[in-house]
Amino acid sequence: MSNESLVLVDRRSDGVAVVTLNSPKVNALSTALLSRLHEVA
Repeated sequence: MSNESLVLVDRRSDGVAVVTLNSPKVNALSTALLSRLHEVA
């Protein structure tokens, strides 16, 4: 899985951002996922 697909961000026109942490099978917080989350924040 690429780093980009680990964290999905949908920025809506009303100013709300929906963030999906996408790390199947168990949705564990990995170093790669946390790094990507920090990048998009």
